[in-house]
Amino acid sequence: KICMTVLPENYNPELNRASNEEDDDLIADLDGKRSTYKEGGGIGAFKLTSVKRLVIIAVVPDCKETYANMSILFDITNLNRISFLFVADNKLLLICLGCQTSSASFPCPYCHVPLREITSTVDDIAEDLPEDLWKERTFGNLKESHDIYTTIYDSNRKLAKNCYSTVEASLLKEEADVKVLDKCPVEELHAMMGFVNHTFWDGYAKVVGGRDQAVKFPQKFNAIAKDYHGVQFEGKACRDMLKQAHKMLDVDVLGDTSPILVQPYVRAYQAMDKLVSHCFGTKLVNQDKVEDLLKEVVISYMGLEISVTPKMHVLFYHLIPALSNPVLQGRGLGVVSGQAGESIHQEFKIFWSKYKINSLDNPIYGDHLLRAVIEFSSKHI
Repeated sequence: KICMTVLPENYNPELNRASNEEDDDLIADLDGKRSTYKEGGGIGAFKLTSVKRLVIIAVVPDCKETYANMSILFDITNLNRISFLFVADNKLLLICLGCQTSSASFPCPYCHVPLREITSTVDDIAEDLPEDLWKERTFGNLKESHDIYTTIYDSNRKLAKNCYSTVEASLLKEEADVKVLDKCPVEELHAMMGFVNHTFWDGYAKVVGGRDQAVKFPQKFNAIAKDYHGVQFEGKACRDMLKQAHKMLDVDVLGDTSPILVQPYVRAYQAMDKLVSHCFGTKLVNQDKVEDLLKEVVISYMGLEISVTPKMHVLFYHLIPALSNPVLQGRGLGVVSGQAGESIHQEFKIFWSKYKINSLDNPIYGDHLLRAVIEFSSKHI
């Protein structure tokens, strides 16, 4: 699916109405009046960044995320004819940029860091946040890399590492000097999910003696892992796990494990919780504080002695530059969050239930899906 959030220029989330329609304590401007759309306020009871204000541009059922499929969607929607920011998880972002997967030789959508160096340089952040450590991806060098791949290396995927793993033309069209990071902000929801799921399954679960014992921690506050592209915790569950990290030390959660072995995970989760609270929302961000909070996340993470993934690389190295995006106006990444897009499934079911056709082979399936999308989007403007 491709969804769109429409925000006015100089968007100020603090002038929005509350996102809960049952909440009577709606946010007002300094004069005590509710803000208008032109001033950056929401229509009705919902914020403009809420799933209640998300518009569906295109949706295709039972469709894999591939370059070919995304190319079709970009063509029929003419997205590149308007100015927009593109928010997606790392997998989809790499696809749309024409790059190979996160297991390729150059797995970062934002810079030319070699995969082999991702784990060897993170310790440097603990001392001083590096600048210009690797060449940033721009839409100009994406094109150059793809041209070299097709002309010099004859589109031989075995040689893609010589072209920074760029094997297709970028579906996102921008001027050559535009940085990918400025067009495609770090997606805060999946950054948080990547941190929690990797540390939990590949670290914490092994420390406490297996998955069955490990899940006793999230079960204490009803957080459940879901089988979606592999067992993982989704947004709300991850956020709760960060907030409730101290419960890792509860006796029934520890079992036979020494609290000394678990304490590093408590520290890491609490450090990440502070970072998320400060700069993953829509409030104004203090850059100096972000640097201090990020350093603590890195130090505590490296103390876990688990691998550094491409998602962690993005968090460690590209979070602070991402916060400088002029669209954010000094605010957190919640302004351009993918949370609404992830929440749309449940929201769309309400409308789809009126038109639902069970079989994709039914000749009226497409017509009914179109009608559901039109009604959904028309009531979310």
